[in-house]
Amino acid sequence: MKNKWWKLLTILVLAIIGLSALPAGYSFMTDPSGAGIGLTIEYLRYSPFNDYWIPGLVLFWVNGVMNILALLAMLFKFKYYPQFVILQGFLLTGWIAIQIIMVRDFNFLHFFCLGSGLWLMMAGTHFKRNCEVKIYKNVNPYTIWFVIHIFYIRKKRVLCIAERTSR
Repeated sequence: MKNKWWKLLTILVLAIIGLSALPAGYSFMTDPSGAGIGLTIEYLRYSPFNDYWIPGLVLFWVNGVMNILALLAMLFKFKYYPQFVILQGFLLTGWIAIQIIMVRDFNFLHFFCLGSGLWLMMAGTHFKRNCEVKIYKNVNPYTIWFVIHIFYIRKKRVLCIAERTSR
């Protein structure tokens, strides 16, 4: 029962962060002035950026797309989902820490995101220790590559045979 609440809260955090980062990042990329969401370039005066395009790009991909991928990995019980959740916690915490340093500001959104990042790191560690999905230690990455490669070659060969027989 306790593990159920951990998962529910983690799914909620990943969804909130991911689904809010996607439109904000997209808005920054399409309108680098920040006016689309009510920010001014003046907010970046202490940072190395002249506009919001690069922060928007990172926000969209790192905090948006990757959080959604971690959420999907968790929902579909992908073997390494605890590591993805931990990674997203580190990325979110690092993103916010760097943002606080660069813009020299701290508000409720920063506090919420820092707390969410810390929660994701803690929850991912909890899932890694207590999860029903077996985490295989000492898996050789070349083995994974080999299996994918063989599958791709077989799929390609089957397609070639199908093309020859259909003529």
